[in-house]
Amino acid sequence: MSAVVTGCGAAQMEGDASGAVAAAVGQPRPCRILPGDSGVTVVIGQLVQGAEAAEAGAIRIENGVIAEVGGADEVGSDADGATVIDCADWYVSPGFINAHEHLFSNECQASCGVHR
Repeated sequence: MSAVVTGCGAAQMEGDASGAVAAAVGQPRPCRILPGDSGVTVVIGQLVQGAEAAEAGAIRIENGVIAEVGGADEVGSDADGATVIDCADWYVSPGFINAHEHLFSNECQASCGVHR
């Protein structure tokens, strides 16, 4: 699976208005890992997978592709030379394209015959 990982900070693009707000309040800039990125990155955080409760875990990304998901001890154990992003107090999820999507907000529109 190709990796698309974004941070949960206020800014997504350099120079946008929300970036100025994030800088003013001392929030870290979000990270982005996109398909085609090179190298190995390990993202450690509260892993969200399906309906289970979040638990400490990690996502290993190699050359922009999700290579492994699991416990932080297993996935990050051989991370020599890898970029490690410590999001221990944040939720992380492999494969989310838009983690803010309102998954069921279009349900009524679909059942009520609303078309776009």
